[in-house]
Amino acid sequence: VRNGQVLPDAFIDLRDRVNDYWDRGLLGVAADPAFAQNGFVYLFYVYENDPFTYSGPKTSRVVRVTASGDEADPATEVVLLGGLPADSASHNGGAMRFGPDGALWITTGDASSFNAVDPLALRTQSLDSLAGKLLRVGPDGRGLADNPFWNSDADAVRSKVYAYGFRNPFRLTFRPATGRPYIADVGANDWEEVNAVVRGGNHGWP
Repeated sequence: VRNGQVLPDAFIDLRDRVNDYWDRGLLGVAADPAFAQNGFVYLFYVYENDPFTYSGPKTSRVVRVTASGDEADPATEVVLLGGLPADSASHNGGAMRFGPDGALWITTGDASSFNAVDPLALRTQSLDSLAGKLLRVGPDGRGLADNPFWNSDADAVRSKVYAYGFRNPFRLTFRPATGRPYIADVGANDWEEVNAVVRGGNHGWP
C-alpha cells in the first residue's frame, strides 16, 4: 500500500514455500527498525516442505528478506529461525514485533490439538522446546545474553526464551511507558487471556 492505494504487484510471492492448511500460512510480518537504510523485512510462516502431506505436521520459520523499492525477491530470503513447531492445523502463534529495546520478539503456539490437551501441549513447559514460548532474539535470530534462561550459547533454544507456558499467543504488544510485553493468548473452554508477561515467567499452559 502506498498513499492509501494497493499496489498492483505483491511485495513478495512465497506461495511455493508456505503451507496454508487451516490456520497456517504467513503468520507474522515485521520491518527492521532500520528499514529505510537496509530494506530488511522479517516474515514468520509455516514452511511447506512436502505438498503431498499438505495437512500433516509441519514446521514454521522466521526469515529475513531484503526489499528493493516496493518488492522483495524471494531469493534474498535468509532463514533466521527454523524448526518452530507447526504439528497442528492451529495454535502456531505467529506474532512478531521489534520491541522498544531493539530486540525481535516472536510468539509460538503449542502446535497441538485444539480439542483436547495432548502430549504435544506439554512442550510449552520445556525450555528446550520452541513450542508455546515468547522468544526474544537479535535481528540474526540468535539468543540474547540478558535473556532470563541464557546459558552462554546464543543458538540454544533456552537462550532465546523470555517466557513460556502459552497455548496460542497470537497477538503481542508492548506497554508504552515500560516496554513490558503483553500477549493475547487463546484459552481453552472457559476464557481468552491477556497476559502481562513476566520475565522468565511460566504462564500456565497446560
